[in-house]
Amino acid sequence: MKPLIYIIFILYLFSSCKSRNKLNTDEQKLAAQIQSEEKEKKDKYQPLFAHIKSILESKIREVKPSSHLKDSVACLSGEAHDMSAYMEKLMKSSGSPMPEVKRVLEINLGHPVVGKINALYEKDRNDPSIKDYSELLLDMAVIGEGGKVENPSRFNKMVGDLMSTALPEQG
Repeated sequence: MKPLIYIIFILYLFSSCKSRNKLNTDEQKLAAQIQSEEKEKKDKYQPLFAHIKSILESKIREVKPSSHLKDSVACLSGEAHDMSAYMEKLMKSSGSPMPEVKRVLEINLGHPVVGKINALYEKDRNDPSIKDYSELLLDMAVIGEGGKVENPSRFNKMVGDLMSTALPEQG
């Protein structure tokens, strides 16, 4: 009787391993599919990112898709050896001379605003509002990390203009 239980147990383990390997294969296929879709999405936005970089080239090092943003449209990041934004702020406030550090503007490809800016860019690459939106994205990323925008009055005007066009008229 015991050898029969042992054989059943071995067969159970063997069948579990096979189904686990199949699951891993399925998971690998799904991961490959997701990776392929992400690459297509990045390729779709690459011309827009190059255009934004050309607009903001004096302020940023690179524009790239974010892999971690969920709700925010943009953020600033740097390389591992770069000084953090907080440390940069402390150094400036102490009066120490600071070399200009260009950061990376990361953009959330899943945010609806990015899709609308891309549609606008594809429709008319020379639309002047793309420059405004690019600067607004940078300002929002600066504010998101606790920094101060370069031109607060321009930022306030742009946000006010956007709100006035987005909100319905009161009749």
